[in-house]
Amino acid sequence: MKNKIGYLAELLKNLHKKGLSDIFLSSVFSEFIAFIVSIVIVRQFSKEDYGYYAVAYNIYGYIAVFIGLGLTNGVLQYCSEKRVETEKSAIYSFCLKAGEIFNIVLLFFIPIFSRFLLGIPARNYLIWMSGWPLVAFVGNYMQIKLRVARDNRHFMLSNVSSSVVFLILAFVLSKSYGIEGYIVALYGKHALTGVISYTFSKQKETVNSGNIAPINIKLKKEILKYSIVCCLTNFTSTLMMLLDVTCINHFIGDPAIVATYKVATQIPTALTFIPSSIMVFIFPYFVEHNDNPHWLQKNTNKLLAGVFGLNVCVSIAIIILAPFIVAVLWGNKYRDAVLVLRMLVFNYLISGTFNMVLGNVMVAIKKVNINLIRTIFCSALNIILNCVLIKRYGSVGAAYATITVSIVSAVFAISYFKYWIKKKL
Repeated sequence: MKNKIGYLAELLKNLHKKGLSDIFLSSVFSEFIAFIVSIVIVRQFSKEDYGYYAVAYNIYGYIAVFIGLGLTNGVLQYCSEKRVETEKSAIYSFCLKAGEIFNIVLLFFIPIFSRFLLGIPARNYLIWMSGWPLVAFVGNYMQIKLRVARDNRHFMLSNVSSSVVFLILAFVLSKSYGIEGYIVALYGKHALTGVISYTFSKQKETVNSGNIAPINIKLKKEILKYSIVCCLTNFTSTLMMLLDVTCINHFIGDPAIVATYKVATQIPTALTFIPSSIMVFIFPYFVEHNDNPHWLQKNTNKLLAGVFGLNVCVSIAIIILAPFIVAVLWGNKYRDAVLVLRMLVFNYLISGTFNMVLGNVMVAIKKVNINLIRTIFCSALNIILNCVLIKRYGSVGAAYATITVSIVSAVFAISYFKYWIKKKL
């Protein structure tokens, strides 16, 4: 027992030195700020107004996965691999330019797209969001550069600083200008993230722009293919999260019910910072060892056990305290969200452990095609289940569908990873 405790203490000490605590604490802080802001927004506006915003934001979510053609995924993957610095700098430059060109296309596409899908209240909100891709891509791109450099301390400072400014902007602007003000506050957050991360990343650069060697067409095509497949995978994965609100809005058509379901998703969505912050820290190491099946098997099993144990503790606490949490955070007008909240927290336990961890591991070993197949199948199943269960059980049916799909996806991911390891050993 003493040996195990000593081993655990030494492991935590090493992880702290490498920056896990910086990433985790910054993720906790930024998610906490975002969560506080969301509570204020929900309380400040009527159910109907918030419901219209939720519908618009849900539509934006379908588009958001295509920001920059997913080239931030390409940057993280190909620049985390063992390459000379001049080649990495060329990859950075190519991905930034190509990504922003595509975002300009999105800037004009979103307002046109909104006219065919949404009524006037929700449509106006979506048009206000149409410039988000331009600033969000740059902010994310600059933070990716810090992740590749494993500059976790500056990654933390970027997250914390932009979150504090977002908190102030959201309070001031939403109070003065309503939901449109809140949307503008998010522009400010993305822009500040980009500026701060750029400042820190410039300090780390060892190659100036004059020494960047052009990368060949073959590598560009490979990066584009990888990034687009990641995009499609993220789209089908995101589809599973967004379809619930879309189907509830379509089959029920009551913005108040949409608002209730959206409120119930906020805590489970916020909880994803736990596995995602761990993966932010660990992912570059998995990419570095993606040709070593022994290392991958050993460390993936450890990772799954640790994340699952943490998620169990958090999930049980929230499920028990759900009525109190809803009453305190959102008020009695959202008491109908308690059952759905409990169901979605259970779903988080499954998805936030197995799907999140193994999905990232498969990306690290470049099995993005398998991820795509998995998410396409699960998205199709989700559509079918939503159509059947929402008609019968209302918003609770959407939660049933989500849980079922997460379990199927987890079984698929576990089975494939075991198969891949067995084949490689």
